[in-house]
Amino acid sequence: MVTTSSLPRPEMLHSFYRSSLRLTRKRGMRTLSRMNHWLFPRGQIAQLATGCDFYLPPDPHFFGCLVGHEQHIADLIRETVEDGDTCIDVGANIGYFSLMMAARCGRRGRVYAYEPERANFAMLEQNVALAREQGLSVVAARAAVSEAKGSVVLVPGAESTLHKVRHLDGPDADAAEVVPCVNLAEDLRERGVEGPIKLIKIDVEGHEPEVLRGSIDFLMSGVAKFVVLEVFPGYAREIADILRGHDVTVDCWLDGEWRASPVEEITHLTDILIRF
Repeated sequence: MVTTSSLPRPEMLHSFYRSSLRLTRKRGMRTLSRMNHWLFPRGQIAQLATGCDFYLPPDPHFFGCLVGHEQHIADLIRETVEDGDTCIDVGANIGYFSLMMAARCGRRGRVYAYEPERANFAMLEQNVALAREQGLSVVAARAAVSEAKGSVVLVPGAESTLHKVRHLDGPDADAAEVVPCVNLAEDLRERGVEGPIKLIKIDVEGHEPEVLRGSIDFLMSGVAKFVVLEVFPGYAREIADILRGHDVTVDCWLDGEWRASPVEEITHLTDILIRF
């Protein structure tokens, strides 16, 4: 494990990256990411938009974390999460949004982060330790989240954010790693988390219907305020069916803004914001 205290904090260079990409409409992203990887082969410490330090591993794929990855989610965290809140990150990857949430939750709040993939989880643990040094609280669990407690398979993707959770009897099961999975509501209750929960982020590469189906009654009990969830067109109607009949408001991220739009009509990968 890398000792984060020994890593560089090239904040002026990070500012240069962001300025360059704004001026060029993100042209040159690939070139800058490779250059950054060459400059910092052991990784580096970056400061996130909400003010906390973050360990960025030496992989060009994570370069977006330096220049504004999924800015609409970062903006949502800044706008909704306050000191003392509890937040949940399902599909935490290396902890980019987990630490962003933690900085907003402050010393009195807490974030619970779920990530099943081994290498991602190792980097998440480093960021959890870094958050602890800043007086913040992030609880990391190496587990997938699904409809029920048990086991699932993790099918590796080409990049660290593209690993997919599948059921044990799925077509990819023979080539995948078996990992534990939990029901979100059950696991949070076992941890003593009864609410309120300000924000839950769910990004699990196609397994979102199972996560939502397994926790919808828990969420509708008044425990949660906001859920932001990634939706693919292939299962948009399934998400809409799970939400149908429940007293929630749903907005879709479309053309650079949150819009009231039917979930089942989503035609491309995007996020939805559920208000309970």
